[in-house]
Amino acid sequence: MDNFKWNVKEGAGVDGSKCATVYATGAAANEWDAQFFIYAKDYVFKAGDKFKFSMMIKADKEAESSAQAHVAPGSYLHWTIIGGPVKFTTEWAEYKFEGEVPAEADGMQTIAFNLNQDKTLENNYYFDNISWEVEGAPTAIQKVQVVKAENGARYNLAGQKVDAAYKGIVIQNGKKFIQK
Repeated sequence: MDNFKWNVKEGAGVDGSKCATVYATGAAANEWDAQFFIYAKDYVFKAGDKFKFSMMIKADKEAESSAQAHVAPGSYLHWTIIGGPVKFTTEWAEYKFEGEVPAEADGMQTIAFNLNQDKTLENNYYFDNISWEVEGAPTAIQKVQVVKAENGARYNLAGQKVDAAYKGIVIQNGKKFIQK
């Protein structure tokens, strides 16, 4: 079952332009079943990097989201990266965070927003004017991409990366399954 759908919607942005939208059904098994990824394709963050992050957000219904650090979309590293929780209201609001990449998130390139904090809440989420700047980098990250994770790394329930030979419960692309 698909627990979410995303697209770029014309006319839904802050100023009437386009923005990224994510629809999350009210039938999620896990809070990460509907994720929105912001991917810095051309920059790999190092532990200690200082950064500023901001975006305009809203939702059809009030909700909260956590935000994880990933390497590529779907390759989980650390449970938090930009403070939290991220609070969505029915009006456009700016979310800002300034911080430093923790050691546990060394090598990250992606912020993953878990949009099923309330697994029973059916909702539409809107993201616009995303900015992610690194202190001391020559320029701000210019290429922010919205991507759907496919065939990401596999992790066990302890968050350790595992391969195809591992037996047990595995998380891949935000989905749990039993690998035999």
